[in-house]
Amino acid sequence: ATTAVLNRRLGLDPVTVDWPSILREAGFTDIVDTNRVAVHPAPLDEMARAWLVPHIERGIEMAADALGDDDTARLAALAASVVDRTDLTVHAARRVLVARHPFNGAATDAASKID
Repeated sequence: ATTAVLNRRLGLDPVTVDWPSILREAGFTDIVDTNRVAVHPAPLDEMARAWLVPHIERGIEMAADALGDDDTARLAALAASVVDRTDLTVHAARRVLVARHPFNGAATDAASKID
């Protein structure tokens, strides 16, 4: 539901967009496109629990119109129970793009005007 809402808001699916090509066309170089994965096995430590609760709550808020009442209630109950659960595992993946934009001298020109 959150993916559908995000795609509708953006007007595209950010996962399938060819970001490296877009960055290249915009003048960026040295593009590195990687996936970062974090796995926190059960039982979750405090850091993973602290991340998971607001993540679930943001998902509920973001997809509220797309979720039925039962799904919303179950997700809210899950968020409320995270602190007491020992059977939850977090597996999170993010795509990370890093690129360099060639220096064009504008910063030097602006800095020289400050002096």
